[in-house]
Amino acid sequence: MKISPTALRKNLYQLLDQVLESGEPVIIERKGRELVISEKKRKDIYQIMDSRINEVNETKTELNEKKLQALDENWEANWEKKWDEWLSEK
Repeated sequence: MKISPTALRKNLYQLLDQVLESGEPVIIERKGRELVISEKKRKDIYQIMDSRINEVNETKTELNEKKLQALDENWEANWEKKWDEWLSEK
């Protein structure tokens, strides 16, 4: 809903109640620009925890991939060294 500043001043409390009841924002046109009155949506605790758990899991995955890559590189280097030693014994 678009209104003028004069209409906002005249019906401020009714418009605020309307925004809270309907969830529809009120747009005020002033000097060719628009201002918005809307209800601020808060995240509930489950959304906050879910996003943080996802961040932790992504970090763990990155660390595990780095560890596996390092183990793979170390294993290959150790295997080649032992293979060379075994061949030199023969």
